[in-house]
Formats: sequence, structure tokens, C-alpha cells
Amino acid sequence: MILLFGTRATVTVLATVWFVCHFCGFDAAQKVIERRNRLTLFWIPLFTLSRSFANVCSNCGREVPLTREQVANAERWEASQR
Repeated sequence: MILLFGTRATVTVLATVWFVCHFCGFDAAQKVIERRNRLTLFWIPLFTLSRSFANVCSNCGREVPLTREQVANAERWEASQR
């Protein structure tokens, strides 16, 4: 019997906020992303092994790690701008 185990990484954009990037100095869109690493069995995701959040500048591409609280604040800010 052959069992195929593996991992799969996914990236999801949670919010897009606008502010001045710390690295490039431009007022640009900043994407708040979530990265998940999941254990798979026969290409079916079973459970999440790791999860991390980051802020990615759309101008220079630099990433800054975020906490869950910062992600929640970014999502609230994006919802208030609609």
C-alpha cells in the first residue's frame, strides 16, 4: 500500500491597506498576506502545520512580519474605508 504524504504552502491576501512604506518611502498599497503550510494526504489538506502573516509593499516588494492583532487592525481599517 502506498500512502502519499506531503506539504502544501498557500498564500492568501487578507487585506490591502495604503500607507508609506518604511523601506522605499512611497505611499503605496500594502498587501496583508497569510501563509499556511499544510500536511496533505493524497493531495487533500489534513491540518495546518504553520501559519504566518506578513505585510508586502506593492512598490518595492519588501515584507514585514505581522502579529494576529496587527492583521485584525488592518482588516478593520480596510472595512471602514469601504
